[in-house]
Amino acid sequence: LNASDTIQEVCQMFHEIHRMVTCQCNIPKSRLQSVLAAIPSVDPLVVENKSYPSRFLKDLSEGHNHLIAVSLLVAAAPKADTPIRLVVVDKEGEFAAVSVYNMKDGKVKPGDHITILAPWVRQCFLPATAFRGVKGANVADDGCSYRCLQLSTGSVLHNGISCDMSYYERPMAVFTANPGSLHFSPSMPPNKSLV
Repeated sequence: LNASDTIQEVCQMFHEIHRMVTCQCNIPKSRLQSVLAAIPSVDPLVVENKSYPSRFLKDLSEGHNHLIAVSLLVAAAPKADTPIRLVVVDKEGEFAAVSVYNMKDGKVKPGDHITILAPWVRQCFLPATAFRGVKGANVADDGCSYRCLQLSTGSVLHNGISCDMSYYERPMAVFTANPGSLHFSPSMPPNKSLV
């Protein structure tokens, strides 16, 4: 691809995620309540003898949220190359985006539960001028923005279970916590679901 095509693709992806977060993935309000009730919560979550208090998306500050756990439901998984991108919702009904680095495509799907340990949070923004000429992007004057949790595969519990090496896109190039080294508290034995 040339630079113009790459910029166009990035802007389309950014606009799609902004729209999904803003429109709450078009989940009807009546359905959303039952979806939110299905999100498990464990407070605190103990991993490797460290206690991770459970928080909601609104409680996270920009930057690193050390020793915090967030339980989420995957609402959408827009097609992306690297990193894997997800649109998620917490138990309070707040939506956000998630970028997971070094994870194989297709491992996490809409409807799955994920728990994120110590996420890095940033506010993503592109001004309206960035979308000039972008096919299908109808952007307000104030541009597009959304909150995004950024993390590596080793910081994710998928349906209550730590991600093993089969989740990694490049297992030999893993510079994050080894999921096999995660040890749960006696109240939650390894390889058992949170739900």
